[in-house]
Amino acid sequence: MRAMEECREVRGISSIEILAKDLRFAFRMLRKSTTFSVIAVLTLGLGIGANTAIFTVINAILFRPLPVESPRQLVNVYNSSSGEILDHLPLAYPDYLDYRDNSKTLLGLVGFAPNFLALDNQGETEMITAEAVSTNYFDVLGVRPILGHTFDDSKDFAASPYPAIVLSYNTWQLKFAADPAIIGKPVHLNGNLVTVIGVAPPNFSGLLRGLSPGLWLPVSMDPVLHLGDPVQDRGSQWLFVTGRLKPGVTSGQAQAELKTIAERLALQYPNSNKNRGAIIIPTNQVKILPEIDGALYAASFVVLAFVGLILLIACANIAGMLLARASVRKKEITLRLALGASRPRLIRQLLTESLLLSLFGGGLGLLLSAVFDRMLSSALDGLHLVVPVQIGLGLTLDIRVFAFTLVVVTLATLLFGLVPAFRASRVSLSSALNEESGAAGGGRPKHRALKLLVVGQVATSLLLLICAGLSLRSMKNAFRVDPGFKPEGVITASFFPSFAGLSVPQSRNYYDELTSSVAQFPGVQSVSLAERLPLTFVIQVTTCAPQSKDTGPSDKWQNVDRSGVGPGYFRTMQIPILRGREFSEQDNASSPLVVIVNQTLANLFWPGQDPIGKKVRFGSDDRYSEVVGVARDGKYRTLGELPRPYIYRPAIQQGNPDLTLVARVYGDTRPAFAAIRDYARRLDSHIPVMQLQPLEDKTSVSLLLPRTGAALFGMLGLLGLVLAAVGLYGVIAYTAGQRTREIGIRMALGAKPREILRLILGQGLALTLVGIGFGLAAAFAATRLLSIMLYGISPTDALTFVGISLFLLLIALTASFIPARRAMRLDPMVALRHE
Repeated sequence: MRAMEECREVRGISSIEILAKDLRFAFRMLRKSTTFSVIAVLTLGLGIGANTAIFTVINAILFRPLPVESPRQLVNVYNSSSGEILDHLPLAYPDYLDYRDNSKTLLGLVGFAPNFLALDNQGETEMITAEAVSTNYFDVLGVRPILGHTFDDSKDFAASPYPAIVLSYNTWQLKFAADPAIIGKPVHLNGNLVTVIGVAPPNFSGLLRGLSPGLWLPVSMDPVLHLGDPVQDRGSQWLFVTGRLKPGVTSGQAQAELKTIAERLALQYPNSNKNRGAIIIPTNQVKILPEIDGALYAASFVVLAFVGLILLIACANIAGMLLARASVRKKEITLRLALGASRPRLIRQLLTESLLLSLFGGGLGLLLSAVFDRMLSSALDGLHLVVPVQIGLGLTLDIRVFAFTLVVVTLATLLFGLVPAFRASRVSLSSALNEESGAAGGGRPKHRALKLLVVGQVATSLLLLICAGLSLRSMKNAFRVDPGFKPEGVITASFFPSFAGLSVPQSRNYYDELTSSVAQFPGVQSVSLAERLPLTFVIQVTTCAPQSKDTGPSDKWQNVDRSGVGPGYFRTMQIPILRGREFSEQDNASSPLVVIVNQTLANLFWPGQDPIGKKVRFGSDDRYSEVVGVARDGKYRTLGELPRPYIYRPAIQQGNPDLTLVARVYGDTRPAFAAIRDYARRLDSHIPVMQLQPLEDKTSVSLLLPRTGAALFGMLGLLGLVLAAVGLYGVIAYTAGQRTREIGIRMALGAKPREILRLILGQGLALTLVGIGFGLAAAFAATRLLSIMLYGISPTDALTFVGISLFLLLIALTASFIPARRAMRLDPMVALRHE
């Protein structure tokens, strides 16, 4: 027995036994108070779930290591060049070869670049995101296929009769029904036969975070990729490069070596490599691109801070409920202290109850986060219909997410459990055992903590609601912005003849037949073509100068957004031509070069003059183009942009084989979609047809930022409002209950019901007004961070601030009215006997 007792004195065993007892007792106490426990768990689940869901997205972008072998040994290699917009640029393919072949500090150097290809699967041609990679790509990264093999670095796939590709796991699952017999079989890619040689593992989606390639193929397969000159052109920087350091080599040593190679290349190829250096950054320090990573971290911090406010509101609610519950359990706590329980032991027991609530709330939060992740993944899959990029974040509840949730649970336990536990255990035995539970009339000192919690809840909710209000009004303003064209009634379809191997003349014949036929479809008013459409995040920029001012280097000329368009484009888009004419069938490849400029460019180049007949020259062309028209200004990149110079050129004079068809139709657009798809397949089934959708849907990507802000802050604001209203109601109801005897005395002495109503409502109003004051001060400081997301509204808009404050005041008064109405209906005799 003595040995057993000595063993029980061992600290670890004693602590475990006490913890088990505390957990059992806490579970029994929470089970007795079912309503309190359910409300507390739901409240915490919402707060923790919101934080976990947002962190899951941030974790996928910023913190999850790349699924490759020894990712800490990887470094990204960039070009540095003076005078460029970006400080870190991709490499030219010949420069990559020089670095790869001459480096002694790197085990290997891989190149990769995203591309879009046409995959013909069972007669259906569809666009797929691919990556053109160097043949040592998988070997250097240490990625092993689950089926087949990867590229052989010694083999020239360009010379092979059936070039090779490696499928991503998702493409293998979705496009080929996870058929293991696909290995060794040929498929059509860009109109060429290629052989599937392997399937990548399910957790690997390349080195560019957020991009989910459907397959990989060697850069050497130029007949499939149609890269053309850029493969050999040192002036074309398009290849992302990553290397693996040799054991014992630092990134600084590799930087010094590549800098020496860059200096040699600058001397050897001065026309392309002058002032071009090499920069090495550890791969785990780069999330998207070095230029935007800082903004990405800042945005992540801001979003986490806002969802953290939701958790604070939830914790304040639970803390208020626990403080109120502590008053109910006051005799129990006093009795336990009288029987010999120490204050630290009692605090530990109460914190165990709080921890149990947090754990249940954390479990519910993880479940809600998983649901949110699934919904977001589905939304990103649907975004592929608007943006021709397959986005994949790989949202999963990994060890970092579980660790984050555990930290949040711990913080939540301390935030809402510590103060109530200390206050509940601070009891004077001599007074507590003799006092009546209802004797504390006003009880102002006892309720100070509760009131501070409510003030914090109201202030936080007001901040979130003001952000939501600004975002909603911004989105409303964005819908009202005149884009300079009328997207209603316009349908679009993108065609890619180059993917089927058609030459430029063949593409012209294809489009001539396509547009002439579509124009005859029932309900079609007009048809045209365009290289790019406004407000679709597709940007084409060129340098341009008017005649007589085109001296000096072209990189010093005016940067101008541009697009190639077909005859009838302005009529189809309903863009007014202010002077001159729009393009016609006579503006073809053999006719003189012509352009149409917008108002801003006309005023910039020829202020106070008639621009018709004037000539301009592009930096990439020695020929002059004549201005034949001036179009009205519009919105080209974003709805919130300032007037921007823009120039239109005939698409047929541009030589781009891949264009988008735009057609204005009457009435229902669905028959036109089906007719265009069917006719295009009959015309050439190997040419992929993508993004058949209304122009309104296509340009809706320009509203992505205001819509995201409105949805995020609207959801957080609504959640915060509900929690704050519940918290305010709980505090007013509790304090009113504690003042039952006081209210009975007042009524017995002649107080009218309306005076009792005013007394209770006044308490709620005072707390709300103080919270609104703090909330307005916080909102004035915080909303300036939202200015980039707002359209046509100031981040300190007075109408929003005042309107949201009045709305919150109304909700708070409503929450206070319910317990106040109950108090004014008390029977004085019942109230005087209340204990």
